[in-house]
Amino acid sequence: MLAGRSVDGSVLKSSLSTTGELRDAARRCLLSMAAVTGLLTVSLSAQADTPTREASLQDLARRMIDSCLKYAAKKGLPPLAVAVVDASGALIRFERQDGAPPLVADAAVLKAQTAIRAHAPTAELARGVAQDATVRDFYDLLHLTALPGGMPVFRGDASLRAAVGVSGAEASQDAKCAQQAAAAGHAVTSGLSRSEDR
Repeated sequence: MLAGRSVDGSVLKSSLSTTGELRDAARRCLLSMAAVTGLLTVSLSAQADTPTREASLQDLARRMIDSCLKYAAKKGLPPLAVAVVDASGALIRFERQDGAPPLVADAAVLKAQTAIRAHAPTAELARGVAQDATVRDFYDLLHLTALPGGMPVFRGDASLRAAVGVSGAEASQDAKCAQQAAAAGHAVTSGLSRSEDR
């Protein structure tokens, strides 16, 4: 007897079966919600980490430029333009000192982008240009420069991280400043793997 009414055995069995199915369905629903919540948490965590990675790249560029300009001041070099680009060639950070002609700004960016695309210092490209006019024409076609002053920066796992371009002084001095900047960049990225930068 349930609430003053008789209940057939088959009806009770069917009712219990339905209750069990509802319980199973509820359990599956809760598990699905937990999975979605977990995915959402992971997604939000990844988004929260993005500014940190971007800040790391900005910090790298700042240190590189600071190292270059410190060296330039120590050596009494003329006003410079210094550019740092990421692995895609996009400009990250740029500084043109007071007194540096506007044209050297474009040259600095071009040197950095060339070093990224060539995966090599621009001074090394100069040798190929000097020996072969076809190579020179090829560089012109691709908007590359063989002027010294561009240096790539690699991570500890040898993957490309960034590049620096320096312009405004003599070619050898631009190259020396770029080497100083690249050395500072290597010091920062020596232990950085490719996955940490994504």
